[in-house]
Amino acid sequence: MVLHDSYMEQTVDEETKNLLKSNKRIEQKGSQQLLNELIRGKDFDQINLDQLNGLNIFANEMLKKLQKRDRELNDEQQRVQILSCPSPPPQLPAQPPHDNDSAPLS
Repeated sequence: MVLHDSYMEQTVDEETKNLLKSNKRIEQKGSQQLLNELIRGKDFDQINLDQLNGLNIFANEMLKKLQKRDRELNDEQQRVQILSCPSPPPQLPAQPPHDNDSAPLS
């Protein structure tokens, strides 16, 4: 009986997570559609407060995605620059002074 109860709890938890993900996707699609309508000329007076809040959340999520992608591209560019930089030339060993250099000039 305990096995069945834990199985049912696990199944309900998974389905709850799936439902939350689906609701989030639906809200994002609605916000994206609303944004497209605004771009095409829909008047802001026709939008209610819930739609504006959804649009605000959608815009913030898109900004976070853009910032993350920007960081990824910058990191990648830095790695490429490091790999493409030529290595410095090897240092020459120090040469001992020549006998002619130490002789006094007359």
